[in-house]
Amino acid sequence: MKKWLKKVLFIGAFILIPVYHNALFAQTKVCDQVIHVQILNHTLQPIIQAEVFIEDLHILQKTDAQGFAHFTKLCNTRYELDIWFNGIHQHQPISTQKEIQIITWEIDSISVLAETHIIQHNIHIAADHLHIAQLPITHSSSISEQLAEIPMIRLQRTGNSIQKPILQGLTGLRLPLFQDGLRIQGQAWGSDHAPELGRLGAQEIIIAKGTEALKRSADGWGNFLEISYRPQYHAFENNAEISAGYQSNSKSWQSGVTYSQGGDKESNGFYLSAQHQNAGDYSIPNGILPNTAYQESSLYTGISQKTKKAIHFIDASYFNFIGGIYLGSHIGNTTDLANAINAPHPLILSNTITRDIGKPRQEATHTRISWERKTISPRGIQLKLGYQRNQRKEFDPHRNSQLDFPQLNIWVHSVQSYLHQSIQLGSWNAQWGVQHEYRDQDWGGFYLAPTYRGNDAAAFFNVQIPSKKPSVNQNLALRYDYIRRQTQVKNTTQFETFGGISAAYSLIWNQRNQKNEFHISLGNRAPSVNERFSAGVHHGSASYEEGNPLLPMERGLKIDWEYQYRGNVNSWRSNVYALHSNNYIHLNPQATPLLTIRGAFPYYIYESLPSTMAGVNLIWIRSYSQGNIEISGDAIWGRIWNPNRYPTQIPPLSARIQWQHYWNKWQVTLRQSAVAPTLFFTEGTDLMAPPPGYFLTDAFVQSPGLLKSIDLRIKLGIHNLFNTEYRDYLDRFRYFTPQAGRNISLQITANLHHHREHEKH
Repeated sequence: MKKWLKKVLFIGAFILIPVYHNALFAQTKVCDQVIHVQILNHTLQPIIQAEVFIEDLHILQKTDAQGFAHFTKLCNTRYELDIWFNGIHQHQPISTQKEIQIITWEIDSISVLAETHIIQHNIHIAADHLHIAQLPITHSSSISEQLAEIPMIRLQRTGNSIQKPILQGLTGLRLPLFQDGLRIQGQAWGSDHAPELGRLGAQEIIIAKGTEALKRSADGWGNFLEISYRPQYHAFENNAEISAGYQSNSKSWQSGVTYSQGGDKESNGFYLSAQHQNAGDYSIPNGILPNTAYQESSLYTGISQKTKKAIHFIDASYFNFIGGIYLGSHIGNTTDLANAINAPHPLILSNTITRDIGKPRQEATHTRISWERKTISPRGIQLKLGYQRNQRKEFDPHRNSQLDFPQLNIWVHSVQSYLHQSIQLGSWNAQWGVQHEYRDQDWGGFYLAPTYRGNDAAAFFNVQIPSKKPSVNQNLALRYDYIRRQTQVKNTTQFETFGGISAAYSLIWNQRNQKNEFHISLGNRAPSVNERFSAGVHHGSASYEEGNPLLPMERGLKIDWEYQYRGNVNSWRSNVYALHSNNYIHLNPQATPLLTIRGAFPYYIYESLPSTMAGVNLIWIRSYSQGNIEISGDAIWGRIWNPNRYPTQIPPLSARIQWQHYWNKWQVTLRQSAVAPTLFFTEGTDLMAPPPGYFLTDAFVQSPGLLKSIDLRIKLGIHNLFNTEYRDYLDRFRYFTPQAGRNISLQITANLHHHREHEKH
C-alpha cells in the first residue's frame, strides 16, 4: 500500500472514532438535571456576585444573596466548572446525577493556599490552579522568578538572567512546561535554556499531578506546569492596562501593555499583551560583572469566536531574548580556570554598568501559533493544533572575534495536535485522547547537538472510579507513548524507537476543612537526542557536554502524598514525595575540567544510574484581621546507588518566613529567606565544594488604587536588602561569581477600563 494511502486511512480513522462514539452513546443522553452551586467564604458566609461558569456549555451565572448559582436542563455527564471571585479562580469538574444536587464550595480570596472545599458533593481534579493575582508582590523580571513565588518551586540558574523552575527536585525535560494546552518545545535539555515565555500577560499557573498530568505527558513523573496567557471568559470585557518598571541593580527598565475586548454577550473576543525589557550589566556586592546585559521582548495575542456549535480560539505568541554571558566564565586554559574557581572574588569586574552585549552571548527566538475548537455539548470534542519554531544562537568570544556569526545555531520546528473527549460509561466518567508531535531539529556551526527528525505519538485513557462516598474521588489513568527518530550524528544516520506504557492512580479525599491527596505514578521518558549524542562546548552554560548513545528509556516510580488543613485562623499544607528509577539520567560534572581548542571548560557527561530522590515541603499560614504570617520550607534528599554517591544539583534545605499586613489598604510585605549549606555532597564529584548557606531579606509595598478613573497602583520592592554576598548551589555560574546584590524595584500600573462587575461589590 502506498504511503499516502496509509496516511489518509490513518487520519480518517481518527476522524471517524469520535463520530462513531457520539452516535453510540447518543441514546443515553438525559438533559433534565438541575444543579445549585453555593459559594461561601471561610466563615461560611455567602459570597455575592461570584461568577460560576460551565465551560463546555459557555453558560455564566452569578451568585445571589444566598451565594447560589442555579443551572437547569443539564445532561447526565461530566462538566468543567470555573468559579471566579475577586481575582481568585477555582476550577472543578462536576458530574451530574438524576436527582437535584446542592454543591457547596468554600473559597478564600486572600491566601495563596486557596483551594476548593466541597461540603456536600465532592469532585476534585488533581491540579492546583493559581491565578497570577494570588502571588505575592515580587521583583520578578521573568516568568520563572514569578513561578518561584510559589513555595514548592525552586530555581536552577545560569547567571542572573537565566532561570528554570524546579518542582519536587525535577526540572528541564522532566518538568514538562505547557502554554495554553500545548507543550513548549524550546530546547529544555540545556540548563541555560530558560522558558521562552514573557512575564507580562500570564493569567494563570496550573500545577498538575498524578492522573491529571498523565493526560498531557509521561515525562514529568506525575507533574507538569502550565502557564495560561489566554484571558478567561470574563476578562473579555473591555480592559486595558499599561505598566512601567525599573530595577536599580542593572538599571533595568521594562514596559508593557495588555488589552482585551469583548464580553459575555458578544460572540467575538480579542486580547493582546506586549512587553519589552532592557537590562544592563548586573552588580554583585563588590563590583559589576561585564557582559551580563540582556534584552527581552514578548508578544501574545489571540481572538475567540463563539458559534452555536463550538468555541474557537486562535492564539499567536513571539518571544526574543538576547543576553550576554559573563566574560569570566570563558577561560583560555585549565590553570586560569582553576584560578577563577578558587578565587574568593570574580577575576573580571567592571566599574560601570553598560548595556553592551558582546561575546560570549546567546540569542533565543520562539514563535508559536495555535488553533483550538471546543464543541458546545456535554460530550463535545476538544481539538488543538499548534506550530512552534525555536531558534537558539550561541557566540564564542575566542574564535573569529572580528566576525559576528554564531558558533552554535540550533533551530527546532514542532507541529502538535491534541484530541480530547469526555465520555460517560454508565456510572463511570471517563476521558480519552490522542496526541501527536512532529519535531525537526537542525544545527549549524560547531557540533553540539545533532540534526534529527522525530514523531511522538500517544494515547491516554482516564477514568473516574465510582465511589459510595461523595467526599472521595479516585481516578485511574493509562497512557502509551511511541517515539521514532531519524538522527544524523555527524556523518552517520541512526534510527531510534522508544515506547512504553505509563500509569497513574489518584485518590482525593475531602472533608469539611481538610483534604488528602495521594498519587502514584509509573512513568516513562525517552532520552533526548541531546542526552544521547551531545559532544561539544555549550557556550550558554560555559561547559563541555558529552552524551551517551547507550542511554536506555528512563522508567521509574513516584509516590506523592499531600495534606491540607484550612481553619479560620491557621492553615497548613504538607507534601511528601519519593521517586526511584533504575536508569535515571544524570548530567554529571567531572572532577577534572576539559581543555579544548576554544578554551578550558567544566566537563559534564550524561549517565544512566539507579537513583532515589525524596523530599518534603511545608506551608503554614496564620491569618488575622489585617494580614497573615506565612512560614514555608522544603528539603530534598537524593542518592545514586551504583556507584554509591550523592547526585549533584539537588536543592539544599531552604525556609522562609513572610509577614504580610494591610494598613489603610496599603499592602506591606517583609520576607526572610534562609538556605542551608548542601549536606548531601560527595567529594570528588564536582569542580568545587558546595558554597555555604545564606540569609536574604526582602521588603515590598503595594498601594491601593490611587485614582478612581484609571486604578493607578504603585509597587516598590527591595530584594537582598542588606546586600549580602552569597553563591547559590543551583547556579551553574557559582564557580565564577556570587549572586546579584541589592536590587530596588519600582513598578507602576494603570488599568484604564477597570469596571468588572464583581469588583463593584
